[in-house]
Amino acid sequence: MRSFEEIRGQCSALKDVLVPNETWEGFRAAVLESDEDVLQQHILLVAFRRGLLHQLTTPVHRYLIDFDRQRMRLNKNHLKDLREAWVSPDVAAKRHQKTRAFWGRLTELHVAEWLEEMGWTISSLEAWGGKLDIECTSPTRNECAIEVKSIVSEDADYIADVNLPGQRTAPETLPPYQASNLALFRGLEAADKLRDCEKVRIACLVVSEEIWYQFESSLKETWSLWDSPRFIEVCPKLQQAIQRNKRIDPENRNELKRLIDQLNVLWIVKKSLGFELSSHRVVAMTNPSPSPSCKN
Repeated sequence: MRSFEEIRGQCSALKDVLVPNETWEGFRAAVLESDEDVLQQHILLVAFRRGLLHQLTTPVHRYLIDFDRQRMRLNKNHLKDLREAWVSPDVAAKRHQKTRAFWGRLTELHVAEWLEEMGWTISSLEAWGGKLDIECTSPTRNECAIEVKSIVSEDADYIADVNLPGQRTAPETLPPYQASNLALFRGLEAADKLRDCEKVRIACLVVSEEIWYQFESSLKETWSLWDSPRFIEVCPKLQQAIQRNKRIDPENRNELKRLIDQLNVLWIVKKSLGFELSSHRVVAMTNPSPSPSCKN
């Protein structure tokens, strides 16, 4: 903890955004009182121990900090979600919710950084107060808008029938189609957000390596997941999430098809345990349909 505290004192990404002064004492106390199992739930500490803290702080420095000061126009919800959160391990649902929010916001920055490294130009981020996650120009001069959807290990709740805190269905006994249902829902959410955008519309699904094996087989296929979208045998928790979205009717297959067809292209991206991104599949809907590397 002392080494982490020293680094925090020298790193504006940590002390101004990820663990700001108003939450630092609570974070520090929670860490010092935690046993080893609970410590594994602290995202920043785990990254620090693995020598990967820079992978979390670099995009924060790059997009959220200007000369060691937060940009005045930063989205307050983004800043709130990016703060390291600690929740009692007995409150699994709340912990998973906060962890999903953290990774969702940070993954948007990781995708922006990844694209810039491949020659894309970022013009706006939702984190800067923009309306969409990322607005950018491709190396081939296409003006694009990207909605990023992060799928992490905590999303296992949506593909297994979980009724009690800490309960999990074994991977080999997962109900069929559940991973596909979640991927489809995230794709539809992105399409809905982009439906009125006049730029090239891109949905980017970023699946973390620790849960990738549950999605890999279905995401390799071009079958009806995108060509003829439908939900099959949806588990209760995902059903509740779908019902909360009033703009997506899971029973209207024609509307699901019209909505997914709002996209120009959908990217399937894998995030490694070292937080590095790699393109796994590009699903072209209509031209132009650029890939991350802009080879098409």
